[in-house]
Amino acid sequence: MVSHRYSVFGLIAASEIPLPELRPFEGQAESDLVIRRGAVQARDAAPGLNVLSLEKALLVIPEVGRYLMREGQEMIVESDPAGSERNLR
Repeated sequence: MVSHRYSVFGLIAASEIPLPELRPFEGQAESDLVIRRGAVQARDAAPGLNVLSLEKALLVIPEVGRYLMREGQEMIVESDPAGSERNLR
């Protein structure tokens, strides 16, 4: 469940993950981006940025996590068990 809202680069992000480095957003406007935790497929993807299609991109950072961006509106984050929560942010 999304419980945090932030203003970042002119966008409003709703996030399941606390992002204390960002400025909180208190307004009523709809979110431009939703960030949530979840399983990210494509386990064989190489480290770095992987463009999967026109609508999807996957960022793999070893010992940190995997970030799947969908249609510029949703980011699914899967942490690496060896990584820290701070580095995941």
